[in-house]
Amino acid sequence: MQPIQRIKPFDVPTMHVELQERFKEYILVNKLQPGDPLPTEAQLAEQLGVSRAAVREGLRSLESLGVIYSRRGEGRYVRGFNLDPILQNLRYSMLFDTEDLRQMIEVREQLEMGFVPAAIAAMDPATLVELHDLVDQMRQRALAEGYFLDKDLEFHAAIYRPINNQVLSKLLEVFCTIYKNLRDRSLLTMKNAVSEVGNHEAILNAIEARDVALARRLIRDHFSGIKERISAARLVNTAGSKTK
Repeated sequence: MQPIQRIKPFDVPTMHVELQERFKEYILVNKLQPGDPLPTEAQLAEQLGVSRAAVREGLRSLESLGVIYSRRGEGRYVRGFNLDPILQNLRYSMLFDTEDLRQMIEVREQLEMGFVPAAIAAMDPATLVELHDLVDQMRQRALAEGYFLDKDLEFHAAIYRPINNQVLSKLLEVFCTIYKNLRDRSLLTMKNAVSEVGNHEAILNAIEARDVALARRLIRDHFSGIKERISAARLVNTAGSKTK
């Protein structure tokens, strides 16, 4: 069995810059896998030639980045691939700037258009039933309330679920959370809710017919409408700010 390599010590003046990198280097060099334990704080402090307090802060910063996790009374362990910490910050920043939101919509649009061929190839009867049910629920909401954001988001998430790409699912989940937590609710206002239901039904029909080109075009048109609402809201907000 190959001996475990120790972390290289470093000079105190560069400690705050290098501490996180040394921990990540240790994980990579020793080929640690998700769930593998890290040395104790005392062991790391001895190898690095720094205080346990410095080690503790460095480890906490890695926890905040999602690189490691801790178990109370047991120690710290390597975490598997995890986008949550990065996406949490993205989710927060999108609450404020409509330009950031518009760019996020463009990213989501390209993701959905890019993955729709795979979604159609992987589509199964159960998901199609779910999608038809969601369209029916959207139509009922549109006629009664004129608002069906939650069902709209569920519809888009369901399209791509059969691909079984966890990163894509996580990104779509974050986009959904951003929508639900927008401070400017006017961005979610639909001019014609019934027409929007028809757009979703057309996307579903194209998917069911396995018409990739049509599905991609309809998705692009759908997002064009969303971007127009965001641009209009941005102009209104800008004009309002200038008159104050």
